[in-house]
Amino acid sequence: MNTKKAAAWFIISIMVLSIAGFIGGGLSSGNQNSPVTQEFNGYTFTQQNNQWVVTINNQKYGFLFLPQELQTITLPLDVSNWRNKEKVYLVQDLWTISSFTPENSLNLVEAVFYAHNVRLQKACFTTENCPDFPIISCASPTVVVRSPSSNITETKLSSDDQCLILETPSPPELEKITERIIYQFLGVMP
Repeated sequence: MNTKKAAAWFIISIMVLSIAGFIGGGLSSGNQNSPVTQEFNGYTFTQQNNQWVVTINNQKYGFLFLPQELQTITLPLDVSNWRNKEKVYLVQDLWTISSFTPENSLNLVEAVFYAHNVRLQKACFTTENCPDFPIISCASPTVVVRSPSSNITETKLSSDDQCLILETPSPPELEKITERIIYQFLGVMP
């Protein structure tokens, strides 16, 4: 009889301690529900659903990278001047689908520009292999995305007149560059 009572008390005490641990753990982890925030240049970034969200002029923008993470990237052209333009052109070496399709990154740029009444217009420099897009020169504000070749191992940024030329070895690198462009366009980063 004593062993049955001891076993019953043992099980009861385990259950009570388990419940106490569950409640105590829930109380002590209450700070996990408070949002994680970072400050940069007067802007507050809040982590939400694996993105850093910032509100600028009552508009929310989501980013994968904080501005601090992109400070080593220097744009050779001031894209904040593009806020006053009606359109900015986008030229890619190849408009055909390839293994390097930067559509997600470019869609983000297009959405941010559009929210500021700047249209991102696809274009070409020559008629060769060009779909039905305007033929332009670097006299107009333009983002040029070069398709990566096998010898590109690091990101290269350059400019030619009003063209910002991007060469990246991979889509994740292009994502960083496009977010850096957006930060400067919005005035978050110089």
